[in-house]
Amino acid sequence: MTPVPALDMLVRRRTISGYTVERDADYLWAQRPTLTYRTYQDRFGAAHASRFADDLRGLGAVITMTAATGNLGAGPGILRSPQVTVAAAFPERRGIARALALVRRRYHARGERPVAGSWWLPDVRLSACSGLAGTIPVVAQWGRTGGGVAVVLTLSARRLLPGLGLRRVHVLSEWIDLLGGSLA
Repeated sequence: MTPVPALDMLVRRRTISGYTVERDADYLWAQRPTLTYRTYQDRFGAAHASRFADDLRGLGAVITMTAATGNLGAGPGILRSPQVTVAAAFPERRGIARALALVRRRYHARGERPVAGSWWLPDVRLSACSGLAGTIPVVAQWGRTGGGVAVVLTLSARRLLPGLGLRRVHVLSEWIDLLGGSLA
């Protein structure tokens, strides 16, 4: 998926830490409580994503899996990584609360019994539901690109670039430092 030059410039200036280009960002407009989770799109990541999807199906979720590209500031450059997004839609809030507990226990590198491939800072986004304990509200600033939808997470609703749409989502509270904020 194609990088976005204007967002790359913001990454290089350290205005933002990174962004994703997602083939399908329907979770931003979800009507049912939805949790998304990303992992790398390599042979280990694919198995990890499949295991995660199976676990969430067991909690009653309807699963979709789509490609994304992570674009993260790395020194003076940008590290681009192919990723897979697992979107889990639940019929009610209770299901998403159980899914978030599962992420914390099994799919977070600091969890009780983390599965191989779990990230230290999992890219988990909650939409179509109010925040849950351990999450913070953020603004997903989004814009359509030739390769999908570019999404930047920010603490502020001030648009980074003209024409970006704004949607409220929640992320793990550990993201506060990456987004340049403080919970204090």
